[in-house]
Amino acid sequence: MNAKTMSLIIDGVLDTSATLTEHADGPLGDDDGAADPFTTGAQRIDLTSEPGSFFLGALDEVTYYNRALSPCEVRAVFIAGSLGKCKGDSDGDGVMDIADNCPLANNSTQADSDFDGVGDPCDCAPADTGVFGLPAEVCHLDVGADGTNSSLAWSSSITGTSTVYDALRGALNEFPVGTGSSEACLPPGGFPNPFTTDTDTPGIGTGFWYLARARNACGVGTYGYQSNGTERISIACP
Repeated sequence: MNAKTMSLIIDGVLDTSATLTEHADGPLGDDDGAADPFTTGAQRIDLTSEPGSFFLGALDEVTYYNRALSPCEVRAVFIAGSLGKCKGDSDGDGVMDIADNCPLANNSTQADSDFDGVGDPCDCAPADTGVFGLPAEVCHLDVGADGTNSSLAWSSSITGTSTVYDALRGALNEFPVGTGSSEACLPPGGFPNPFTTDTDTPGIGTGFWYLARARNACGVGTYGYQSNGTERISIACP
């Protein structure tokens, strides 16, 4: 989302947005000396710590992020639907999934050698604080306009802060991927910024296709697969 903008997203789709004041950017601060507790489902009465005007409903899986999610990341949360983000105790190790640092593999002691928040049995690099998983296929790649440029955004591969991305571009008349001379590697995005910009424009009557993949110390992700099941491979990106 753009800085200094408040956005309302309903069912994974942007409904409306409004530009905030010129000062609505940067870190939050306490400039009035009053208590500012984080509150959901209510509002504070007369700027005090007393809650009131309670929400008449249920709030489920409330999450506080330390950055603005991209539109495709928000939609991915919505698409998860009833699968949600909170489970029971999937691995039966006595630690509930919501608090388990390795919910799909027994880790009753919650061992985490590199203190990256992911338990050792689930961490492909247990001594590397910036990596804990092999990148999966990038999803929800969105292409839009940024002035005269094309803007690309995709869902983050949540596999560690050292994960980086390759953004691949090619001409629509050159398929399959990996066989055309037009393929180029765009400036990659890195954690936590899953986006990039293409300053080139296709010729009249032509167009570009785009792909993205993630990579880190545990391995390289994929650009996806052709309709015949063959993985897309290109040498344009390192």
